[in-house]
Amino acid sequence: MRLWRTLLVEQWKLLLITTAVVVTVISFAATVKPLSDGKLDALDVPRYILFAVPPMLAYALPFAACFSATMTYHRVAQDNEAIGMYAAGISHRSLLFPALISGLVIAAGLLALNDRVIPRFLRELQRMVTSDIARVIARSVEAGQPVKLGDWVIVADRAYVLPDPPEGVTAQARLTRVAALKVGHSQKPNDLPVDALGVSASADIWLFPAPEEAGGTAAYIGLGRTAARREGEVNLALWDSAEFGPMVLPDAFQNDPEFLTSSELLALRGEPERMEFITYRKRILAAHLAEPLTIEAIIDDLRSTGRVKLLGPPDSGQTLYLSGADLRQTPEGWSVIPAPGRAVELEEYRTLAQPDPDAPPVREVARWTVNRAYLEASLGDPQRPELELRLRVRRAESAATEGISGERLELRFEALRFETDFTNALAGLPIEDLSRHAQQRIDARAFGWEKLVLPRGGMINRWERLQREIVAKINERLAIAFSGAVMVVIGAIAALRLRSASPLPLYLVSFLPALLALIAINGGQQFAHRTSLSGLLLLWAGPVVPAIGAAIGYTRLRRH
Repeated sequence: MRLWRTLLVEQWKLLLITTAVVVTVISFAATVKPLSDGKLDALDVPRYILFAVPPMLAYALPFAACFSATMTYHRVAQDNEAIGMYAAGISHRSLLFPALISGLVIAAGLLALNDRVIPRFLRELQRMVTSDIARVIARSVEAGQPVKLGDWVIVADRAYVLPDPPEGVTAQARLTRVAALKVGHSQKPNDLPVDALGVSASADIWLFPAPEEAGGTAAYIGLGRTAARREGEVNLALWDSAEFGPMVLPDAFQNDPEFLTSSELLALRGEPERMEFITYRKRILAAHLAEPLTIEAIIDDLRSTGRVKLLGPPDSGQTLYLSGADLRQTPEGWSVIPAPGRAVELEEYRTLAQPDPDAPPVREVARWTVNRAYLEASLGDPQRPELELRLRVRRAESAATEGISGERLELRFEALRFETDFTNALAGLPIEDLSRHAQQRIDARAFGWEKLVLPRGGMINRWERLQREIVAKINERLAIAFSGAVMVVIGAIAALRLRSASPLPLYLVSFLPALLALIAINGGQQFAHRTSLSGLLLLWAGPVVPAIGAAIGYTRLRRH
């Protein structure tokens, strides 16, 4: 026991000193990039280094453990103490037992660090860099970099944070000589659609807490006197001011498995919707799948009852009743086919709120007989896709309604909804059920199947990638913990076998196995996450191959 205590004390003294030096160097190196990018102030560096210490321990401990065990047992072997112990009847196993104990303690410590401590400190590091969004915006502008807020890209000459933002505003940044554009989405390669843009001598960016269901931060851009093209418009126009938004900036901590503990990762496998990028892709597929279901439901209503009910935008109080016999697809949209001997008819009901809350609401009614009527479907807001219908009627003649009659060449009704909300119903399904519904339509080549292939493939690919990331992340944490124990044992065995070697080769013996193990673990984790779970073979080769080498070395040591 006294021998074990002596070896343990000597080894742990060297382990603590080595770990402190390596961790300090790595932690300081980790601050270079955020500091050079302008995301940290000089005063933030000590705090950032302090928070970086636990995450860096996962990389420093295998090196320090192998080095300390190698140096400790090399001194014992070089001073012939090991020979004396063998002569006194102490076996190789007893001599190496303190190294095994240290390895198990280090492995348990690494497992606890990787599972519980490091994810929380990584959150703090990320929060220091990204939580003060206004400051990040100002520093990016000062560094000459564009600022990306959601789908918006902003370029400016100067930026600074205002000290006293208005009430209700989290933070406010002011920019000068600003150009802002909203980049749209396109399925065509090398296509960069611009949905809206604005140029101004000055602009303000206001940051608010996003709604609870969205999470993160909401940003608005307010331009001064500007030349701008608003979303949905074609030409630039001069405006005294223009406001764009909101742009929802998701919370990075809720959308990166790296910040989750192992128990949270295991729970995430059954609830992938906790990740915003999964929810977003589910909603895209749900909206695409809702389009044919909605059109089919409208056709069923027209064929069975001769009319269909459409709801206006929320809080508009608008309801439309469209009468016809069927729908037919044309280049201009879905054309409403009138019943034999009748024209297509449209009734519009609008409920108007009164200033007096006790007064009954006023309901307006307009009835139209139309020559042509077309329905079109779109996905609405790209950040929250939801099926919207657009109704265009041509040569609409109104019946006498409240003493008003006349003819309109064209009427447009935007952002309409079918009374059954297929989008939200489908988005609420488990991901496997939603995928199965889409695949059934694809296999049957049912109406609209070609629009489902890419959204379903994107959702399934991202979901499978998340599942692989969870498995790879858990295995990475276990492998790093195992490597800590292996490095201690292999360092001790190598030191006893190479007792006549100089310190430099021994240093390489203690450095290279740990380095190669960490490279294999990290590389295998990345390959398993991005490509295939076969990367786990490379991941576990990192600690297992040195463990096999340690077993072979121990066998040879016993023979001598």
